Amino acid sequence: MNIKSLVTTLSALSVALVISGCLAKKQDTATVVPKVIDPVENISQELDPKWTTKLEQLKPAIRACLINQKAKAAVIRYGMPMNHGKAMIILADNAGNTSDCIADLGTATVVSVTASKISLSSDIQAFYPVGRSIAKCNQARVEKDSQNRVMGTVCTL
Repeated sequence: MNIKSLVTTLSALSVALVISGCLAKKQDTATVVPKVIDPVENISQELDPKWTTKLEQLKPAIRACLINQKAKAAVIRYGMPMNHGKAMIILADNAGNTSDCIADLGTATVVSVTASKISLSSDIQAFYPVGRSIAKCNQARVEKDSQNRVMGTVCTL
């Protein structure tokens, strides 16, 4: 066997190995079923009791959600930034019913509002925006933005 035929044989063999490897890989991954993940699944375990330190960052989403739910929302029970420039704001009405409002931080528009699946413990602070009456509050502090404008009251329930 000369060098040219050896190179040709090795080339053909390597192509065959690559193709068979790709086919084997394709067969392996074809049976994988992706898990559908609920974005709020198990989130109650990860809630930050001091979430109100992010109020200024969440301000566009809070404003959008309050405007969208103006007749219902009495207090912001929780807020957190999410991926892709979104934020989740948990609103509560006077009866204590909560809803999850997802809003875009860049455009300050509401993406969705659904009944909340998240249970909030009593150590989670609440935020009462300016103009909202404060129902109960063990410890209160006035929260201001970076321009020293009053945003509302943070309460430890």
